[in-house]
Amino acid sequence: RLGYFDEDVIQFINQRTIYKKNLPLNCLRLYTTRERVKNANEKDFKEFPGDEIKFKANDTFVGTAGTARKALKETRLLEDLCLKVGMPVMLLQNMNVRLGWVNGTIACVVEVDEDNICLKKFTENDEVHGEEQLYWIQRISRQVPGTSYVRSQFPIIPAFASTIHKAQSATIDCVGIYLDNMLTHGQLYVAMSRVKRASDLFFFGASLPLTIKRKYGVDVDAITISRKKFCKDDE
Repeated sequence: RLGYFDEDVIQFINQRTIYKKNLPLNCLRLYTTRERVKNANEKDFKEFPGDEIKFKANDTFVGTAGTARKALKETRLLEDLCLKVGMPVMLLQNMNVRLGWVNGTIACVVEVDEDNICLKKFTENDEVHGEEQLYWIQRISRQVPGTSYVRSQFPIIPAFASTIHKAQSATIDCVGIYLDNMLTHGQLYVAMSRVKRASDLFFFGASLPLTIKRKYGVDVDAITISRKKFCKDDE
């Protein structure tokens, strides 16, 4: 339902509010629009230190290239994957569930060659080492259902920013939710429920504290439900 933020909700959000520049490196920023995500990813990638490494997808199809290229977006695999060593990326597929390398895992790029990319998990404890922390990935292939279109590419995307919609199927280590333009009904709950713990959830915007007091109509129940979930998980 739509309603106004009450004081408890405002307090909860402002307690978890942080300047964008202070967000952890493994924090995936969530926006409502693709345009904001595109601008954020391009800006952050350009400013990130290091040399660009580009991987072109291998596409196979019968028909026109334009039609195939549009359809192949459904695979979520990037046509052009641009990386820099040290930058954050997000896995698009379960690779090794036992070791925690699953859809939505945020990691940084450690090493690359033509056929392999080595990823390293972000950890709270630098003393964690071994096979659980490092993982090598290779290209995978995905086919657009009902077509001959197949794309082969590394199953990762840059993890500076994402739309809430694209992140909705993933459990993510850490998220920062952009609140200057308010979320539609249900989006706030989807964004907040990507993480398992309240300590991995942040809000950010143009000003601090966020000026949200009577500014938005929103699904207030989303925050209430999420807060109860976090409290239960922390027990």
